[in-house]
Amino acid sequence: MFERPALGVLSDETFLSGNVGGGLKWYAPNKRWGLRGDYRFAMTKGKDDAHGPLTAASPPRRGHHRKDSGAVRTGSRRWWSRVAVAPREALDEAQGRTWPYPMTPRLIRVTMGTAAIMGAHLVAAKALRDTTFLTSGPATALPLMMTGTAVFTAALVPVFSRLIRRFSSIRVVALGFALSATAHLLEWVWYDASRWTAVIIYLHLAGASAVLLSGFWSLVAERFNPAGARAAFGRIGAAGTAGGLAGSIAAERIASTLSPGAVLVLLAMLHGLCVFGLEPQTRADLAASPTSV
Repeated sequence: MFERPALGVLSDETFLSGNVGGGLKWYAPNKRWGLRGDYRFAMTKGKDDAHGPLTAASPPRRGHHRKDSGAVRTGSRRWWSRVAVAPREALDEAQGRTWPYPMTPRLIRVTMGTAAIMGAHLVAAKALRDTTFLTSGPATALPLMMTGTAVFTAALVPVFSRLIRRFSSIRVVALGFALSATAHLLEWVWYDASRWTAVIIYLHLAGASAVLLSGFWSLVAERFNPAGARAAFGRIGAAGTAGGLAGSIAAERIASTLSPGAVLVLLAMLHGLCVFGLEPQTRADLAASPTSV
């Protein structure tokens, strides 16, 4: 999948890697500042015949130590820093805000599933994006492509923000996922690993997909009660991480057994599932919106 004869990479080599570590944080009595320290040891298990016969200069395992330290400063105290001790209803009433989407167990599970799907899409898309671009032209064009993607994303964000202000944010995000899934299918139909195809795929996966990912997390952060949403953020983030691991494995298997272009079908299915993952919020949005006679 990642062969690059022009660069001398004629085959893939797989190495098992792992890491272990931990960290410690200490806060001052006023809880406004503190110190932190982190340590991590990473190790890669090599292959005896990966780069010729095993010699004293090529050990079977390679590891490195990473140590980080720094200062931590917390933000100023706001009303949401007292959510744990103040009644949620009193806080909402004080802010004059209502929350039409309570964090029910079912909605949390659906949100976790959607986060896992997006995590799988993100990792699989990065693998396909880089593979397609690096196999269609010289690697020296990658910095220029990254600059163009940044400009494209910067131009797309104001348009996305204007649509959210004019229409319901949940509908805009859901429509974006549907359009992205359709674009993936069109890219699969015309996939030929040419330079222009690689540029379109790169802009789509690195630009538009990032905006949709940001839109999803904005929905979770802004449309749910802060107390319930903050309690569920850990599980939602863990689901996204697990989805990313599954997405990397699925992309590698599909590209190896079928073709790299077939990964686009997987990406289309994942963004299509994201539309269904947002469906409970869409129904709640329709139920909460005022109707006119």
